Amino acid sequence: MTGFAALGVDMTDPLQILLTARRMGVREIEIRYAAGDGTTIEDDSHPLIPTDTYRDLVEKRDQVRASFSSRTLPKTQPIKPLVGSTDVHEYALDLIVEALRALNIEPIEAGVDVDPETFAGLAHQQNATARLVTTHNGMAIDYAERLQIELRARGLTTPIVMSGRLNQDSPDAPAPVDVSDDLSRLGVHVCDDLDGLLGALKIGN
Repeated sequence: MTGFAALGVDMTDPLQILLTARRMGVREIEIRYAAGDGTTIEDDSHPLIPTDTYRDLVEKRDQVRASFSSRTLPKTQPIKPLVGSTDVHEYALDLIVEALRALNIEPIEAGVDVDPETFAGLAHQQNATARLVTTHNGMAIDYAERLQIELRARGLTTPIVMSGRLNQDSPDAPAPVDVSDDLSRLGVHVCDDLDGLLGALKIGN
């Protein structure tokens, strides 16, 4: 709270506090304010009281590093993947970033809760060769279609890769339904797991 106040957030206004936390995101909050023997998961810090989710993430991160650091990509033109999440979930995004870095590829990070217009703008600005999108909240088709529109408006044709919970809210179903096949028909490369990341990167070159 002290940190938010130092940023000029009105600490008597719950809406400002919630919006600040949402826009900053977990990663940035941990970088700025985490308690522990380091600052972020990227520098192998350990929180004072690690949660089960944190332990699971660290375990999977170490597995990803070990697996991908021993792999090689074909020598093609430079790979510049842009990665981001459609919602506030960072777990899958963190693992994708770890896998890319283990392959000696530095991703362009769009962050979390990125709208299609912003994502497409970054892709154009950064000349990304592939766009890796992770999603979890029942919006996969809506997001993919909007992102394709935004990319075409900027004259971009390089591929979209989507991973995570590839589902879509439906008025006829009590829970979001899987739309992996529908995404494939749209021309989106569906990445079922991190191993599929290698194939996804190749289509961007």
